[in-house]
Amino acid sequence: MTKTISIMLTAKFNGDILIKRFFKVDDRQQKKDQNIALCPKGVGVSLEQWATFIDYRLRSRTQEMCEKNASNREKQTILHTLGSKTITRKKHGLETANKRVFTRTEMYPISHKKKNGSFVNDEAREKSKQLTLLQANESSTNDAYIKLFGKGHPGRVRGLGFGVCPSQVMKSSKV
Repeated sequence: MTKTISIMLTAKFNGDILIKRFFKVDDRQQKKDQNIALCPKGVGVSLEQWATFIDYRLRSRTQEMCEKNASNREKQTILHTLGSKTITRKKHGLETANKRVFTRTEMYPISHKKKNGSFVNDEAREKSKQLTLLQANESSTNDAYIKLFGKGHPGRVRGLGFGVCPSQVMKSSKV
């Protein structure tokens, strides 16, 4: 990923207008120059950065990746309620506020409940119940989580966010 794309993503997270603006004006039938001319003004993005972003968005590889990601998102049935906040950040905030360690089992309902306390859907509620029951019967939190959700991708730990590796989790009984 180039520096320009990183700037665009940062701008998206800070104001959310650049990406929305691009998708509103992006017409695959329009010429590249017409899309470049629609560069948002007054948000700190140079014409050169916008042109690089348009080039990136119009590449066939990028479009294929976007379609694949959209297809994968449609397959997700249990969505979390953390928004752009990672589960790691949420967990850290809770641990700081409560001065104790939260397990993956405890984080699941927290990250899948709405503000009013209800689960996002029945499937999430059922998974939370199953996780609680398994936790009572298992010797470790990790065993219960793995039994219910399956083993994650190699080198990753499901339910703990980016940057946590299995060796860190299996050493600690606090997770």
